[in-house]
Amino acid sequence: SICAGGGSSQTQSGYTDGQGTAALFNNPQGLAVDQNDNVYVADTYNYAIRMITPQGLVSTWAGTGTSGMTNGTRAQAEFGSPEGIAFGPDGSLYVADSATNQIRMIAPDGQVSALAGTGYSGQADGVASNATFINPTQICTDSQGTVYVTENDTNTVRMVSLPYEVTDS
Repeated sequence: SICAGGGSSQTQSGYTDGQGTAALFNNPQGLAVDQNDNVYVADTYNYAIRMITPQGLVSTWAGTGTSGMTNGTRAQAEFGSPEGIAFGPDGSLYVADSATNQIRMIAPDGQVSALAGTGYSGQADGVASNATFINPTQICTDSQGTVYVTENDTNTVRMVSLPYEVTDS
């Protein structure tokens, strides 16, 4: 059965918050679940991170619905094309933002920042703010806070380790 999205036709796309199938998504990609069983969705073409409560209520959790790479609070932040998402052990949500070639981090206090990547396409290792990515798509974390990222275009898995230095894993 459908948990959320699809509208009355159960195939409709769009950008609507609401209950169950009344909510609309546009190319939902990655999923992550928090300790309260809320499901988070990388809503790629709506440039947002959406949240589905255990009761099926969908809301925009982060992002403005406008494509960009603006940091700030969850309500001010802009994403280029969020695809993969994963929670870290500290409760931060990590986002593989493919269009901006960045790994974004949403801290538990709601601040969105660029964890790694300059915003330019490339495959340079180094300190997070100097590293480059090419179309990061999926992401996961381990118990130590290390972030792993896939780059489909380069057929590689990259690693962002504390204190946030990027290397090929």
